[in-house]
Amino acid sequence: MIPLPIYFIIFLGILSYIFGKNRSKKKITFNKNTGGQPSHYGYYCLIWVTVPSVIFFLLWQVSSNHFIDIATINSIPKEILPKDVTLQKLLLENIIIVAKGGKSLAEVPSESVDYFRKLKFISTVASYSSTLIISLIFCFLSFRKIDPSLMAKNAIDFSTIYIIRRSNFNDYWHYYVFNI
Repeated sequence: MIPLPIYFIIFLGILSYIFGKNRSKKKITFNKNTGGQPSHYGYYCLIWVTVPSVIFFLLWQVSSNHFIDIATINSIPKEILPKDVTLQKLLLENIIIVAKGGKSLAEVPSESVDYFRKLKFISTVASYSSTLIISLIFCFLSFRKIDPSLMAKNAIDFSTIYIIRRSNFNDYWHYYVFNI
């Protein structure tokens, strides 16, 4: 299941493309010799909205689970908390199973289950609202940057080349094999 903020990011990205393209037509006179076209400004706005928002959302999703697990372990009463780390993780897994509506054979403290549910809800609401706010902020920032001094085609080309170079595994393999 795709989370709701991803749909919002896609929707806002499409809107920013359309509005960025239309805004560039109003503010900039295009010459066929320059190579810049209204669609480049639309893509520029699309990139500015989607990339930071998706990165923020993914980082939140990855890191929040770790912090929720630590806080849940700290919420377990000391007399129930095992000293062995492996047993603590097993107890945490049982708490998560019970919090998600499952059944566990082990006894789990109900206050820790409630605390886990509360933290998970707060994390979900905070990640959704923060992602939406960041998307809107970058949407407005990208619209304000559209003017004749911006070379959107160059910015798009540079970011595309940068991403391709950073994601190319062969460059890393070549570097490590021949430079060791």
